Amino acid sequence: GGNAAVSDNAAVAGIHGTVADLIQVNEGFEIAMDVVLGSALQHIVIENEASARKAIEWLKSSSRGRATFLPLDLIEERGRGAAFAKNELDRFGAVPAVTVVQTDAHYSKVIGFLLGNTLVAPDLSQAVAVARNYHKSVRVVTMAGDLVNPGGSMTGGSRERRGAGLIERKKDLEDLRAKLASLEQEDRESETQLRQASSNRD
Repeated sequence: GGNAAVSDNAAVAGIHGTVADLIQVNEGFEIAMDVVLGSALQHIVIENEASARKAIEWLKSSSRGRATFLPLDLIEERGRGAAFAKNELDRFGAVPAVTVVQTDAHYSKVIGFLLGNTLVAPDLSQAVAVARNYHKSVRVVTMAGDLVNPGGSMTGGSRERRGAGLIERKKDLEDLRAKLASLEQEDRESETQLRQASSNRD
C-alpha cells in the first residue's frame, strides 16, 4: 500500500519510519498495544507538514495508494499522558498507556498523540470501573486486548482468527534473534573447546 511505497522511496524527504519501527513495548503489554494502536502502527512519522504534503502529492501523482502521516511539527499530545493521578489508577491496577511504550525522546509527542488518553487495566471489570471513574472520557484497554472506548462502548471477543499482531510478531522476531545469537555463541565456544582438546592431544 501507500505506507510501503512512501517508506521505500528515497525521494520523499523527512521520513523517520513507521510507528512500529520507532517504539518498544514493555513485556506483557504487547497484545494491549497491538489492539489499541492497530493501524496506527503503520502511520509514518515525518519531519514536518511540508514533507507530509509532498509525500501525499507523490502518492497521488504515482497512484501508490494512501498513507497516514504524523508530522512532528503539527501533531499534539492528547489527554493527560503520564499525568493521571497515580493513587486513583492504583485503585484499579491501571497504568497510563504512555508509560508502557518506550521511544526516543524525539518521538515522545507521537506516543502522547496516539496514547495520551489511554489507560491499561488488568481486566474488563477493572477497565469499566476506571472508565466510569473518569466519566467515560478515556479509552481503557485490558491486557487481553478488550477495550472500553470514550463514551462507554465496549469492544472485545476472540482474537485467534487474526493471529499475532505487529508488536507481538516484532517481539517474537527479537526473541528469535536473541536465541540465534546465543546459539551461535555456544557454537563458537564448542568449536574453541574442540580445537583446544585437539591441540592438547597433539
